[in-house]
Parts: sequence; C-alpha cells; structure tokens
Amino acid sequence: MGQTSIRYFAKRKLVRGLYMFVVEIFEEIKEETKLREYQSYLIDPRTENSLYLGFIYTSFQERATFISHGNTARHAKDFGDLKLAQICGTIAADKKRHETAYTKIVEKLFEIDPNGTILSFADMIRKKNSMSAHLMYNGRDDNLFEHFSAVAQRLKVWLRDGKWMT
Repeated sequence: MGQTSIRYFAKRKLVRGLYMFVVEIFEEIKEETKLREYQSYLIDPRTENSLYLGFIYTSFQERATFISHGNTARHAKDFGDLKLAQICGTIAADKKRHETAYTKIVEKLFEIDPNGTILSFADMIRKKNSMSAHLMYNGRDDNLFEHFSAVAQRLKVWLRDGKWMT
C-alpha cells in the first residue's frame, strides 16, 4: 500500500469515527428529549399546587407503585428472571418506605389541621384520580395507556388479592 492509500484510509477511519461519535451524541440528545417528553405527559396529579393534595395524592401513588413493582417482582421471579425480580423488589421496598413517610405526613396534617386535610382528602376522592401514567403517549399510539393497562391487568400486575387495584 502506498502513502496515499494509507492517508486515505486513515482519513476515512477518522471521519467514520467522528461520524459515529456525532451520531451517538445526537442519539443521546434524542433519547433525553424523548424522556423529558414522556415525563411531561406523565405529570398531572391534579393537585393544584396544594401541599395537602400533593401529600395525599403521593401517599396513594406510592402505595400503587409499591404494589405494582412488588407484583412485577413476583412475576419476574416466577418466570426465572432473578435480576429483574431483584430490581423490582428493591424499587418496591423503596416505594413502601416512601408510602410510609407520606402517610405519616398526612396523619400529621390530620392532627394539625383536620378540617383542611379532610376537605383536601374529599376533593382528591371526588376527582377519582387515576395513575398519572394515563397521560402517557409515545407519539404514535393515542391509546397507549389503555393498551398498557390491559396488559398490566391481564398479567395481574395491578391486582391485589384478586381485586382491581384503584
């Protein structure tokens, strides 16, 4: 191989490496943008910036995610995916601790301001808040949450003691 060929291949390799680097950066940016977009769809707990509503909603939400991650961990273990079972079990344990903390905060609110807390609690119950994931959208499927929910129910991820978890 002559000097010209070596330089040509070296430049080609450099350009290809640079191209792959730039593509990788754009892919990361695209994924980060998609993640932020998904997060914006998932956040609407309808708490109207009320601390009381926020704590009440979060105590329910933490319980729901504790149950769903615990159920997913059991399914993963039953199907032999011990790593996924461990990950989901760890998340479930964290969610249980969060639920305990938020529940204690709500209990304290009931002690300090029973009228304001019960009014907020009643407001939250009247709204029939669903999981914030009901807003999820992937840019293609307008019924993404319904499809996701159907699978979760069929797999009994969102069931507790054989009853639909609300």
